[in-house]
Amino acid sequence: MIIEVVPLIKLPRRFSVFDYQAPNDVCVGDVVRASFRRRPIFAVVTATKTASTEKRLLAIEHVASRAVLNQEDITRLFTVARANVQSPSAIFTQAVLLAAAAPIPFVTPRRRISIDPARLPAIQFATNALKNGSQTFQLSLDESFLFTLAVAKHEKRQVLILVPRERDVAVVAESLPLGANTAVWHGHIPKRKRAELALAWRKGTIKTLIATRQASLLPAKHLGAVIVLEAGNDEHRNERRNPRYDARHAVKLLAAQHGAKLAMIDVLPRPEDVVNQSATWNAWERPELIDLTQRAEHGQIPLVSSTLEEKIKTALQSQKKVLLFMNRKGVAKRLQCGACGHIPFCGTCGNYPTVRVDDLVCERCGAEMWLPKACPACGSPKIGMRGLGGARLEHDLTKVFPEATVARVEKGHPVTQADILLVTEYFFSSVHEPFTKRFGLVADIMADMGFVSSDFRSAENVARKIARLMALAADQQAPCVIQTFARVAVDPLLSPKAFILEECRERERYNLPPFSTIAHLREGETQHQVRIKPDDRTTELSKLNELPDSTIISLDNPV
Repeated sequence: MIIEVVPLIKLPRRFSVFDYQAPNDVCVGDVVRASFRRRPIFAVVTATKTASTEKRLLAIEHVASRAVLNQEDITRLFTVARANVQSPSAIFTQAVLLAAAAPIPFVTPRRRISIDPARLPAIQFATNALKNGSQTFQLSLDESFLFTLAVAKHEKRQVLILVPRERDVAVVAESLPLGANTAVWHGHIPKRKRAELALAWRKGTIKTLIATRQASLLPAKHLGAVIVLEAGNDEHRNERRNPRYDARHAVKLLAAQHGAKLAMIDVLPRPEDVVNQSATWNAWERPELIDLTQRAEHGQIPLVSSTLEEKIKTALQSQKKVLLFMNRKGVAKRLQCGACGHIPFCGTCGNYPTVRVDDLVCERCGAEMWLPKACPACGSPKIGMRGLGGARLEHDLTKVFPEATVARVEKGHPVTQADILLVTEYFFSSVHEPFTKRFGLVADIMADMGFVSSDFRSAENVARKIARLMALAADQQAPCVIQTFARVAVDPLLSPKAFILEECRERERYNLPPFSTIAHLREGETQHQVRIKPDDRTTELSKLNELPDSTIISLDNPV
């Protein structure tokens, strides 16, 4: 008998399956041991046939494991590889991990959570909506955790909870009593332990799996529900190394294979999810929008309006903490020459450095540089700091509110229990946890900072950050303030549902994802994009698959 196999090693994407001779008892889905290019490997049997175009075939050595995948698993993994223009062997290598059965370290929550009864009707409404099929949900952090708990408790079959970061795995596991036979999965678990977890998940020993993106490829026993938390977070995409794929696309195929319910959850649903699924929207209170161009709003501190200054005083007087979001480190936005406009860059990697009080530091490679006394380009002494950074704002807030403690929360900066927290993205990715009530005011110092990006998703990204603050304010039962220099651009973003629906119409008008697919190609230092229309998808993906392996390909909106 002749079998087709996918080697469980990462091969160039132009390679797909290989033919081998095998005994008649070998079945599709078995893992076999065989010789490949004069070295022993494991391979998955994906098909059997009676003839081969190859003149001489090697014989397999033996069957290593029976029925590791079924035909639906194989079809799904080939679809993931094809949709992302990746080598099937690389995708199968991520999905098939071999190990003997071993005891599984199930997890139990370490935190005690208190549930606000006022949230229960909304959670009940969301869980009822999920019963009608796959849905996308606009939920706050607290609401998303309560929703996850409700689904996991009521689902009789397996539940996969997909999170963007390794830290999120621990936060979910420690916060929610998801029941017996709950396990965790992330990339820092040793490979052998992950293989044991994969076997237990495949056999159904694990009922609930909290995991990062690789688990989206794993075969399950009988999957009943998939919950994707922070569905708009691009950490769900693997773009840094082979294989490059989007776990959100992979779990849609996984849920369809098992007939499982799929819940895509975020503070702002993605257009990719809204056009393909029913959406359940929230009704958070609209934040107060402050126009920083108005002279009446000029306060004692640059970028802190007089209105926001009064609200900070009110919160502090009520013994409440204040959260101010500003995603900019250092004392200034940049160092720039006033004569020629030159901006000094890192001599090691070419990145623009962060400006500190006494020096410059590159956030990419860690190189530190002295502050130049003259412009490195033209020699002019008119080189100085431009814009306002978090360190400068912290200093100014301390002067205006001397009775309060002020602290920055950013990467490399110790987290403190201050009265006023000036936070960057680091706070939301690495510090903030659900069910913690401590803020009496939530504010965005300058919401329009994200518009400087040329990415067509820049407005969506800004809207998601605003929605995140709106959701946090709702969880904290605190007022939310959004400051901007671009009121006309920011005002529509304060109505999330209307904004996303209009964004979908705009993208359809200009043939942007989710109404097309964009392939990002990188060959050395050269980068360009290819936009693929739905009708041309098969042909264009075949062309991309023929490109040399030195061309790195990642797809935006694989389908």
